[in-house]
Amino acid sequence: VLTDLAMSPDGADLAYRLRHYSELSAERGRRDSLHIASTDDLSRAVEIARGTPGDGLTWAPDSRWIFAGIRSRIAALSADGR
Repeated sequence: VLTDLAMSPDGADLAYRLRHYSELSAERGRRDSLHIASTDDLSRAVEIARGTPGDGLTWAPDSRWIFAGIRSRIAALSADGR
């Protein structure tokens, strides 16, 4: 399920969060994955993080970093996937 979506300030990239369910219960068996895709070719997305569910997804003003809640913390993730 797509839960978060954020366009970079420079308009070059799109970040999004997918929530995966492995059980029928909406509260158990969940994990999130965070992805970045260039707006030139959305089919070539890169997964930059995976873990227990979180909330929130935003870009730094310079479009180089993404901040997201994941794995029970706030993570600063490189926009190029490193």
